[in-house]
Amino acid sequence: MTAACQQIEPPPAPPVEVALLPVPPQPPPQPAHRILRLAWSFQTRADHCIATAAGDRAAVTITIRRSKGVNFHVALPASEASRIATRSLVKVRFGGPSGNWKLQASGDAKHGIDAPSAQDEVSLGRILILLGGGTLDFAVPAGLPSLLIPPAGPEGQAWSDCAHSQMI
Repeated sequence: MTAACQQIEPPPAPPVEVALLPVPPQPPPQPAHRILRLAWSFQTRADHCIATAAGDRAAVTITIRRSKGVNFHVALPASEASRIATRSLVKVRFGGPSGNWKLQASGDAKHGIDAPSAQDEVSLGRILILLGGGTLDFAVPAGLPSLLIPPAGPEGQAWSDCAHSQMI
């Protein structure tokens, strides 16, 4: 073969250097938002009605006494309640298939969250919506668990009759 007929191979390509970009630091993992599941129990007496949704060391208690108004109280596990400063404002939100509502309550780590209210149609409406089941959570302070409340069923209907009679 003559030199003119030979194939000439190109020289090998020089090695390519790849510079790695630094990986930005990852934020610390956020703790999972806790959801506590509650179950209903009811007490009806001639002079008062008490509905309690409780479980996982948390409880939501609604107490209605004739001519004394409605008291809405939330107790949380000590580890969660410690996030509530003494005499602090707590913004409570509830949402479920029956409706939504918001209210402002006072709270502290030792005694829980309290929202006394008048005996009126607004208070009764909130109670009936709560009995329909849904999620109770807290806009302030941050980091408190959500409370998953089931529908109250027939026992809740009987209790709401008691509540209504106390508010007349």
